[in-house]
Amino acid sequence: MPEQIAYAGGTPLLAEPGEHTRPIEWRQVVDAEPDILVLMPCGFTPAKTRQELDRLKGFDAVDRRYIVDGSAYFNRPGPRVVDGVELLARLFHQVE
Repeated sequence: MPEQIAYAGGTPLLAEPGEHTRPIEWRQVVDAEPDILVLMPCGFTPAKTRQELDRLKGFDAVDRRYIVDGSAYFNRPGPRVVDGVELLARLFHQVE
């Protein structure tokens, strides 16, 4: 995931390229003060993620926030990870 963020022109804040992802506490996300927040919980559809938003204290502290389909573009290996990079680039650079 950090590689996808970097390829899209962003800066990963809570992960390093080449490292395995790990669970993090929501407080760590808030403390990192991201400019953009892209939610893509593994195994959640975008609709399910929206249903769970009330559990994220401070979600509204980030002005630019998006919910995407992680299973489709990010959480599984395959050619669609390139589509995920393109999606992130559009979000980061506000391209339609």
